[in-house]
Amino acid sequence: MKKTIISMGLAAIAATATLTCARQMPAEAPVYEGPAVTELTPENFDEALQTTQGPVVVDFYANWCGPCNQMKPIYEKVCEDLRGEVRCFAFNVDQDRGQENRISSRYEARYIPSYRYFHNNVEDAERRVSGARSEGNLKNEIEDFIRSCQ
Repeated sequence: MKKTIISMGLAAIAATATLTCARQMPAEAPVYEGPAVTELTPENFDEALQTTQGPVVVDFYANWCGPCNQMKPIYEKVCEDLRGEVRCFAFNVDQDRGQENRISSRYEARYIPSYRYFHNNVEDAERRVSGARSEGNLKNEIEDFIRSCQ
């Protein structure tokens, strides 16, 4: 039963994920040369999204979360494999606890790990996904997003 519900949910996500990004990536998009995944804080989150051109993925996680810890090396490997095609960020949801305008609340990251997709600072809310997944599934999701931004 649980497997059927998950399959139906993924099918619904795939069916609605046919939207294209709001803006086209510039022909000469800058290639990021830093770490595969950059850790964000409440202080630099908005600025990082506003100043990053092209496709962006943000992993919302917590250190105490078992599935998050399972996904961390997978997310880092996929981001390393796709370096230059997508910019990857991570945000620890415990960093903004008690703040008035919580970043995790703004992006409805209620279940973690949660992945949010942005293109030129515009979120593709149809692609919001949460939970652990295989390396292949995560890589396919991100590659599909990258293709939709071209």
